[in-house]
Amino acid sequence: MRATRTRRCLRGGRRVPIAHDGDDSMTGPSGDFTTGKRTAGHTAGHGVAGRMPRSGGVLNVPVPRAELPVSERVELRLSAELDSLPIVRSVAANVAAMLDHDLDAISDLTLAVNEVCSTLIGLAAPKATLACVFAREGGSLCFEAHTAAKGGDLPDTGSFAWRVLATLTDRAACWSRRGEDGSPVVGISVRRERTAGVG
Repeated sequence: MRATRTRRCLRGGRRVPIAHDGDDSMTGPSGDFTTGKRTAGHTAGHGVAGRMPRSGGVLNVPVPRAELPVSERVELRLSAELDSLPIVRSVAANVAAMLDHDLDAISDLTLAVNEVCSTLIGLAAPKATLACVFAREGGSLCFEAHTAAKGGDLPDTGSFAWRVLATLTDRAACWSRRGEDGSPVVGISVRRERTAGVG
């Protein structure tokens, strides 16, 4: 099936657009993505199906989780490659817009998400997956991403790139842990308070 440039995802019982930025095609040689609402006893894969570029992943909107005080979540699982960045940027911009952030905040969030993901891609092990979560918490939009890493080293928080990330967000933090197979996992989380859009 040939994917279109705009996907529609379920939100609160109605459909809202998730637009793809740039000229990249939403089709690729492998991998599907799905959109839908996850409920008890159901797994990802329900909803509108399409194609992801190259490696593919899963997109679910919303996915309530008891461990976080949020009413809406968007989750992405993509190949930890630079080719995945346009998809993440597009979702970041659309999620921020749906939460009524103003244009400056949407731009800052999109740049911050791009910086987080590109940093983790640089640390990722070969053929690793980049897991991303957008979550609304009160008036804030939180974003967290993690991936299996080549080593356990954290991102350099003294670098210029990290200072830019801290400037674009209200909070930025990084962490590392061991995965279920014992391999190192590195993650970055950022938070941005909502600034209301015009009109």
